[in-house]
Amino acid sequence: MLGPAGVLREGTYNVTAAGLRWLGDTGFDLQWTRGAQQGSAPAPPQPPSPEERYRQLLAEGVRDATSGNVQAAQQKLREAARLAPNDPAPHAALFSLALERFRNYSEAFDEGAKAIELGGEIGFAVVRDDPTALGRLTLSRKAVSFRPDRGAAGFTVAVRDLREVSRNRGVMRGLLRNVTPGRDRGAASFRVRTEAQRYDFTPRSGAPEESDLVVRLVEAMQ
Repeated sequence: MLGPAGVLREGTYNVTAAGLRWLGDTGFDLQWTRGAQQGSAPAPPQPPSPEERYRQLLAEGVRDATSGNVQAAQQKLREAARLAPNDPAPHAALFSLALERFRNYSEAFDEGAKAIELGGEIGFAVVRDDPTALGRLTLSRKAVSFRPDRGAAGFTVAVRDLREVSRNRGVMRGLLRNVTPGRDRGAASFRVRTEAQRYDFTPRSGAPEESDLVVRLVEAMQ
């Protein structure tokens, strides 16, 4: 405890009341702090870095959305987007939230367009007509892809090869026809420069507004 020439070595000590009296009797001139008398308190935890906070908010936002806590999810995902303005992931998650939970097609367009602009991708649950297949229509900055749930072959078309994007207002044939017979479900329709075939996709939600959203996003990509 004592160094050369009776100097108290620098450090932290737990000193009893009797020890304090002894130190006083020896004539040491000590400056005590409350922390020194009681031992060093643990250092306070460091706040997370912006990147750590972003990852935490993104993970919690996705988890909240999955569990149905959509208001909390939206708040956390928006904060994540603010912390990482060049990352498409929170915008893609906000797109899905706006489309599937809130049915807010205006916000879905804004978030979807932003996710695509930043290099991400977004998706729609659809039914492809002719041949009929359930799957996911995915939009990215350079391509439109159809990924079937099973069985039927998928495809990818470069955005530059699309020559026509429109709403096909005819009645959707195939799987969705029997849900609401005769209803105009207004499929999103694509034509490719190198093919005569037209590709029609109807959202599984059956909402014409969702078909319009697909068309508007693809047009924005061109």
